[in-house]
Order: sequence, then C-alpha cells, then structure tokens
Amino acid sequence: MRVTINLERLENKCFVIMPFDAKFDLLHEEVFRPAIEEVGLVALRADEIYGSKRIMQDIWDSIRSSRFVLAELSGRNPNVLYELGLCHALGKPVLIVTSSMDDVPFDLKDLRCIVYEKDHPRWGDALRKNIAESLRAALSDQQKHTLFDDISVEGDYPALPKAPRYAPKVHIRPIITGEWQARESWPGLKVERETRFYLTQDGENVTGVALTQRYDPNSPTSTIIVKQTVSGRANSDTLNLVATSYEIVSGIEKLWSLESWQGAIDKDGSTIRGTVSDKNRKGKFEMHRTQDTQ
Repeated sequence: MRVTINLERLENKCFVIMPFDAKFDLLHEEVFRPAIEEVGLVALRADEIYGSKRIMQDIWDSIRSSRFVLAELSGRNPNVLYELGLCHALGKPVLIVTSSMDDVPFDLKDLRCIVYEKDHPRWGDALRKNIAESLRAALSDQQKHTLFDDISVEGDYPALPKAPRYAPKVHIRPIITGEWQARESWPGLKVERETRFYLTQDGENVTGVALTQRYDPNSPTSTIIVKQTVSGRANSDTLNLVATSYEIVSGIEKLWSLESWQGAIDKDGSTIRGTVSDKNRKGKFEMHRTQDTQ
C-alpha cells in the first residue's frame, strides 16, 4: 500500500508554527521574521493566512508549499505539536526553537534545538543571529534529509533570491529612556489600571520595568500592584513592549496575565498611544513622560 501526497509547487517560504498569544507576537516580528528574511525566505505565520478554506486546510497547504519550517515549542502548545507532526510526516526540514528544553517532548530531544535564554541582556539579537545561521547552513545543503528513512522527497528546490529580504535598521536616538505614566482602559472591566514604566533604550532595544496598579474605585481594599519585567523595540514612530515575567508587589491576585503594549509615538516624543493586551483581552493606553533620564 502506498500513500501519495503531492507537495505541488515548493516556494521560498519558511512557515512559522507557534502559539497564538500576544507575548509571542513581538518575538515573531522582532526576531523570527528578520532572521528568516535575512536568508532570503518569506516568513509566514498561520494567523497571516487569509482564505476561505478551513484553517487546518490552510495550514496544511502552507506547510506543503514551504521550503522550511520553524517551530517554537515553548509552552508545549498542542496545536504547535500537532503541526510539527505534520511537518515530519511530509519530510519537511524543521528548525526547533524553545526557551526551555523541558518543553521539548522526549521523542524530539535528539533533534537539534535552539534554546534561548531571556535572562541574557541581548537574547533577542543572539537568537536572531543563531536562527539565521542555522537556516543559511540548512539551505546550502541541497540534500533532502527527512526524519524517517521510508519518506523520500523528489524534485528541485527553487533558486534562492540573491539579496536578503531584510535590511537591519539603523540605530536611533534613545527617545524612550526615562520614566512614563500610562492610563489603561479595558472595555468591560469594572477595575481601572495605571502603569508606571521605567525604561532604558539602547539603539532599538528597550528594556525596563512596569509597575501596574489595578484598583476598583468602589473597593479601595482590592487594590493590587504588580511588577512586570518588559522588553521590546522602538523607533522614531512606534514602541512595542512585551512583559516577560511578573511578581505581585502588594495585594492578592491568584492569576495575572502578562501584558503587551503597541503604540505610536507623537512627534515631540512626550506621548505614546496605542493598544494593550493580555492573554484574553485588549484595551487602550496613553502614556506620558514624567521624568527624562537621558
């Protein structure tokens, strides 16, 4: 018995399988996509597929037509693991990325994985470079290696573009460095939130701390304060931040969802407005500079 799967036309794309979560959005845009485009491939994520088919059919079609796959296994997301299984069954070359080897299933631990450590001060730059180098080495090998001996792939790879799709941005003036006060508006929530940011900018990289106070005007004793460690990117027009860890400073909170902020910077650099989101909700924020530490 033989099962035949037609891959049809292979394209110079790298399909990225990763959780649909706000905290991974910045990782994709600032690390994965630039690394993939640096080697001449098009980066494609499942939530960027717009079609009339069922989502699983769109994902299947994208995996079939992609030359390479990058899989982010942090958190052991079941959808990611299922799609990774499809990749291996199709004989697709896959680059596995994770923030912890504990999230890599036992059956996959003998495969090469890129493990990144967010405690490293420039972990994003290091991860981007590591991914690009790994993809470049894999693309230079024209052999069609598969995970299983009884799966074979025939045909020719398309020629890679001569120039990379990604051009590194030039460093800019550190306009974000300083102290900021933000008011957050979350539709449907009876509580209010205010966040004070202490940020440092080095080139386009931004790191710092966010102290979020959540309170109910009708119940002052329910106020909590949460400290979040944040990192992200900024240019002259936009700021993108994502919280990577948190601790409860005061009050009682059983579960806190890490937040991310995406905003537009006004011309004089004193106000930033945009959207704030956590795992389940999305709101708006407006932040103003309260102290300049440049």
